[in-house]
Amino acid sequence: MKILDKISKLVEKVIIYFAVIGLAAMLVIIFYQVIARYVFNNPPSWSEEISLLIMIWISLLGAGVGVRSGIHMKVELFTNLLPEWFKKTLEFIVLILIGSFGYVMAKYSYILSVRLPNRMPATGIPVWWMYLPAMVSGILIIFSVFIRITVDVFGRRRK
Repeated sequence: MKILDKISKLVEKVIIYFAVIGLAAMLVIIFYQVIARYVFNNPPSWSEEISLLIMIWISLLGAGVGVRSGIHMKVELFTNLLPEWFKKTLEFIVLILIGSFGYVMAKYSYILSVRLPNRMPATGIPVWWMYLPAMVSGILIIFSVFIRITVDVFGRRRK
């Protein structure tokens, strides 16, 4: 289980590293677009599409990291009133539902992206690049749920 936890932490660090680079790139691209539009009155046509792609990748990959970290929003008002064994059971059920959502997201974004022959008008990038992060995020969510169930839920019971 320590190996799974180490792999998970490594994947999380790599994704966060790329998210920081992507956020910096998006900032530079949008800054360039604003300067080009208002100073030179000639905005680049590609900047909006590239910024959108980067934002989609950052957001969806961050969702997978959020599942592993457990930082997604949840209402704890009622769960804090429940007995400990029921909280654990409820946490397990929620993780299974999140993993199921990840599976559906990965499966149908793959089906959708395979059927899209179009290209983005300004950059010529295939449109499936906008749907690829949903598939990758779905796989990452499934992986994160598996790690959380094996390491967090079963790992705690052995201690």
